Amino acid sequence: RREGSLMQLKTYQRETLDTLRRFLRDARVLGPKAAYEAITSEPEQAKRLRGYGGSYTPLLGDEELPYVCLRLPTCGGKTILAAHSIAAAAEDYIGQEFPMVLWLVPSTTIRKQTVEALQNPRHPYRKALSEHFGEPVRVFDMSDFLRMRPHDIGRHLCVFVGTIQNLRVSNTDGRKVYD
Repeated sequence: RREGSLMQLKTYQRETLDTLRRFLRDARVLGPKAAYEAITSEPEQAKRLRGYGGSYTPLLGDEELPYVCLRLPTCGGKTILAAHSIAAAAEDYIGQEFPMVLWLVPSTTIRKQTVEALQNPRHPYRKALSEHFGEPVRVFDMSDFLRMRPHDIGRHLCVFVGTIQNLRVSNTDGRKVYD
């Protein structure tokens, strides 16, 4: 893992990423709830959270699946941090060199912008992925997922960008992604 791009992150972004990594490492060993409670009970973390910590609520009732929200200021670099978070999850939780990632965004416009940025080798988001995972990084718009080839799985980082609406359907006919 190369740290070159981490030097470009702001202090609070590096600290957020460090805390995320610690949560993921601890979640792997202790479970997500215990990891969350350990971090949020620390005086320094409690000071940062200022009422945002709350109790740990598992996603969809799955006690073993880590679920956490990172609190960043407006224009705080959420997308660049998300790109770096993929490496954190791959290394510190799932232990997989080349994971498959579902990157969800709130709208079609943002989905298109995100796909374009992640496919551009000169863009900082893509550079964050490439520095850790090498090339090729495979980025797919949810509507283009059929471009993925079997040999990509486990050999390259594969990122699928979609919207929440892509997944909120009761009739999946015509949606090959569900296959």
